[in-house]
Amino acid sequence: KEVDERELAEQALRLSEAQFRGVFEDSALGITISDVGGHIITCNPAYQKLLGYSEEELREMPFSAFTYSDDIQQHMGLYEELLAGKRDFFQAEKRYVSKDGKIIWGKLTVSLVRDHDQNPLFVIGLIEDIGERKELENERIKASKLKSIGILAGGIAHDFNNRLAAILGNRSLARVQGEAAGEVAELLNEAEAASLQAKNLTQQLITFSRGGK
Repeated sequence: KEVDERELAEQALRLSEAQFRGVFEDSALGITISDVGGHIITCNPAYQKLLGYSEEELREMPFSAFTYSDDIQQHMGLYEELLAGKRDFFQAEKRYVSKDGKIIWGKLTVSLVRDHDQNPLFVIGLIEDIGERKELENERIKASKLKSIGILAGGIAHDFNNRLAAILGNRSLARVQGEAAGEVAELLNEAEAASLQAKNLTQQLITFSRGGK
């Protein structure tokens, strides 16, 4: 009976290992298994494809080597809390630097595996490529900023038009009432031309505020 139970347990273990290997190799997410010092023991094909390095190259590199410099400190602070037992896992959006120098946005989930005595054994990292999502977010932010600028431009243009109307109206009155001639008339004509140019500019601002080029 003991032999049969052991054989069943071994079969279950082999099945479990096969299932894990299938998930590991075929996952669309990047997966890493690393030691507590931050060195990769193994990583799946999706992770290698994401960064453009082979598994052999990644084993020789600390995580800081392909992490965007501004994000290293934030990542290390969370990792230290994980090792200290202050958290069971952590998630962070961070930037990676691929082999060809491209910046890649990833959502990182890190879990720590411990033994029965709660001593750290190894670290599992899951990385989702969120570059497309980040690009859409940036586009939405740009669109929102443009909308705000458009509203501001439209308001300025309408106020400016009101003042230009007053300038042009008073200029016409001055010309009629003063029967201006010579240099004075020439100056009034120049003022009119400049006002009309400014009016054209405000019309462009109004067009922009309504979504035009």
